[in-house]
Amino acid sequence: QSIYQISLRDNPLSGTIPSELGTLQLLETIILHDNNLSGSIPTELGNLQNLREITLHGNNLNSSIPTELGKLQNLENIFIFDNDLFGPIPSELGQIQSLRSLSLEDNFLSGPV
Repeated sequence: QSIYQISLRDNPLSGTIPSELGTLQLLETIILHDNNLSGSIPTELGNLQNLREITLHGNNLNSSIPTELGKLQNLENIFIFDNDLFGPIPSELGQIQSLRSLSLEDNFLSGPV
């Protein structure tokens, strides 16, 4: 598939984020903010080596942050604030050398930074 960007922001979308997004190998940008999505951030997103931005803020995601996101060495921006995420912040995120913005506020995260 030759899909580089998915942008479905500001819609009344509900349900979960499909794990099948992890098969779109050319995907660079996922923008799904300000919807009514729930459930988890699919671990399969860790397969998207070209991913540069993941924007999921303003949803009802209620899981931990998958450590698999730390494998995305081209990732520059992670915006997953204003959800119901819980648990520790994966230390793997600190190993992404290209990361410029990490916004995790307004969740229920715990543990060391």
